[in-house]
Amino acid sequence: PSSISHRTYGACVIIEIGDLVFLRDAKMEELILPNTITKIGKSAIAYNPELKKVVLPEYLETIGERAFEYNTKLESLTLPENITSIPYELCNGCSALSEITIPEGVTEIGYHAFFHQTPMVIRMKSPTPPTLDQQVFPTNSMIYVPKGSLESYKTAASWQYSIKTGKITLVEDEKATSSIISTSPSIPHISIKDGQIHIEASGATNIAITSVSGITLASSSNGTLIKELPAGLYIITIDTQSQKIAVR
Repeated sequence: PSSISHRTYGACVIIEIGDLVFLRDAKMEELILPNTITKIGKSAIAYNPELKKVVLPEYLETIGERAFEYNTKLESLTLPENITSIPYELCNGCSALSEITIPEGVTEIGYHAFFHQTPMVIRMKSPTPPTLDQQVFPTNSMIYVPKGSLESYKTAASWQYSIKTGKITLVEDEKATSSIISTSPSIPHISIKDGQIHIEASGATNIAITSVSGITLASSSNGTLIKELPAGLYIITIDTQSQKIAVR
């Protein structure tokens, strides 16, 4: 089936999804799990080529290694607040997953937990940096940390590999209105007004906004482009010049 949600079977209460239970389901597009579940096993919901959305139980406490690995169309995943550890290769290869929020109680994030080829926006809820393994996030990802905690993240020993190799950019999240953070050399005339990107480039014959995966979201040939965009990473191209931006 394309959509799977929980059902009640008499007095039976499901409290755990075992290893490999939903591995390689070629048709499943959505999975909704009941709030009675507290544990998801290893590779339990992995390698599902059409899976776009997983709704996790509110009281989930433990997720196994590679639980969602290579769900390449997975776009939506919210980690419950009871999670304290993000295991090895949890969402490795989930290339459509562009943003994730890390719950405040998480104290460690394993190797390749969110690794793939598309930069992500990651929002950390804890002012205390969790222990970070190497190559956790995609190259050029933007990491938003709570206000007042930027220095703690920048100096945390386990974060040094990702910072020094240039794989991530740390930004303090002041919970302000939408803004743009440039991650490459600046192109003039780009601003945010009322939640919209405004691009003014007199004389330009090609202005385009694309996703980091190359999908064109908006374009113009008259030197002006205005587009409302959700939080995320984008590429702005004005004729032959390009700039990567993060909208938050």
